[in-house]
Amino acid sequence: MEEILNEMGKKSTFISATNKLAAHVSSSWAEGSEKDREAMFGACKRAFSLLRSRYSAIGFWRAGRGLAEACVTHMEQDPKRAVAAREWLALAEAEVGEGDKASGVDAAQQAAQPPPPRPNNPEEGFFG
Repeated sequence: MEEILNEMGKKSTFISATNKLAAHVSSSWAEGSEKDREAMFGACKRAFSLLRSRYSAIGFWRAGRGLAEACVTHMEQDPKRAVAAREWLALAEAEVGEGDKASGVDAAQQAAQPPPPRPNNPEEGFFG
């Protein structure tokens, strides 16, 4: 968990760390000890704290939505954590939007897309 937390602290590795955390929650929550669950939950809280404060671009929020979906699915039996997970999912959906979810856009794919091309004539701008 410490490695994931360290990776989340860097903008260049936040998305991959968040995806790793979502996979870890999905694979380890059910059989994890209370100590393990508390560590996972703490890492999830940290991810959403970073999303609110530092990583506000939509690609980061898409990864956060995937994490929130994993949390909602696997933390449902724990009332306190389930409430937080549903709040995280609502927050992520508000940032990303429902249409993006329906289109099946993957966070890593979106983050890897190049920016739109610049105009040939700098005086023209994007709209001529």
